[in-house]
Amino acid sequence: MREKTPNHANHLRAAIKEAGLTIAEVARETGIPVRTLFDYCAGRVRIPRKRLEAIARLLACPPELLVCRSLSDGGPHLLEWTQSAEAEAGEALPLLTVLGEGATTIDRLRRALLQQLLLPLVTAAPWLHRTTQELLEAEAWERLALALRRPSRTDAATLAHLEAVTDLYWELYRSSLAKSDLQHAVSGHLMTLNQLLHAQQPLAIQRRLCAVCSNSAQILGEIALDQHDTERAATSYRLAIELAREGEQSALWALAAGRQAWLLVYQGAGKAALPTLEHALALGQSSQLSGQSLAWLEMMRAEVLAQEQDRSGCERALEHVHSWLDQSQAGQSPDQRWTGFQVSACAAYEGRCYLYLGSLSQARASLQQALQWLSAAPTRRRALVLVDLAHVAGREGELEEACSLAEEALRCACQARSPRALRAVHRLAQALQQWKRLPCVARLNRMLRQL
Repeated sequence: MREKTPNHANHLRAAIKEAGLTIAEVARETGIPVRTLFDYCAGRVRIPRKRLEAIARLLACPPELLVCRSLSDGGPHLLEWTQSAEAEAGEALPLLTVLGEGATTIDRLRRALLQQLLLPLVTAAPWLHRTTQELLEAEAWERLALALRRPSRTDAATLAHLEAVTDLYWELYRSSLAKSDLQHAVSGHLMTLNQLLHAQQPLAIQRRLCAVCSNSAQILGEIALDQHDTERAATSYRLAIELAREGEQSALWALAAGRQAWLLVYQGAGKAALPTLEHALALGQSSQLSGQSLAWLEMMRAEVLAQEQDRSGCERALEHVHSWLDQSQAGQSPDQRWTGFQVSACAAYEGRCYLYLGSLSQARASLQQALQWLSAAPTRRRALVLVDLAHVAGREGELEEACSLAEEALRCACQARSPRALRAVHRLAQALQQWKRLPCVARLNRMLRQL
């Protein structure tokens, strides 16, 4: 009888072998029966998510790398691009096809995952071609593979590669429509760093590993917040603070503390966030954070003061924000890549502050300026600015405009797959319910019910 072709092909057997383990050892560590593991390796049955994650933790790699096909196999992409994006990315492919025969299966898969994530960024920013080539060079990944086999041999070149990959993940986070697409890639990156961190390292190497781990944990926290997973975001930010403190990285500590404070603001406890924000600002100034990052921290403080109806305090904070931005010099400090605070974000925050203070004409002007500066792409940030502008229109009595803006925000939120933005649209709809009999409000309600 002819044996059936495996329907659930994967790289599990190769990954177990490359980790220096046997199937029996994996069974003992994970509690999965040996016979079942053989079935998984042969692709006869699908690996349940919980078991896949347990195996991935043991092997120190992202779950997706165990079950996806690599690019060279011609398998489906992990991320879905539009046809136009694929056509544009085709020109960038020759620069990224550097997967060599000498790399192990897991190395090739890790690089393939990063390669796919890089395509839209390279297409949008041609100046990154050289940087991405350097990050995907086989030699760098071979050094990393050696370090993973013998963590005590982690050298400065390997660390520089990991730091560059982390910075690139920040670029990908800023440029991607759906932040959740990055979650498993960044998780795998952090698992790799964690494996190196737990080995005996020289003090200088240990501190740099703590820094890159803290930075990566902050990316994960931002992705979790976008998904409205506040518990996971809080855990990521706490981890980032602990790692920054252990590595004596006060700049990263200040940024992680700022994100932890912003989580409180997001949860409606803005007043409780003020001491943490003030501590983060003091820490940032002592660690010589860039003016851009200090402006970002001060802007969050301004929003809290606006929520508390402290007009004079908020206006003083906004003056400090513009002062810090004026002092900031582009490209002078690495932390500028980690906050991404630009004039468009500043105008959006400023508009929200004026909205809280009831200064509707100033809020409208700032928010419309933010929309002009923002890309026309349906991003989460654009959705949130549209929601704030809809609140302004609603309070001005312009209900047709408010609903039109809300519908546009809803489309952006859906395309960005951002629960955080969707939550903002729902809260706006609740504020409009006193006019639910109006056709425009009823249409918005129908759109939300169809989600």
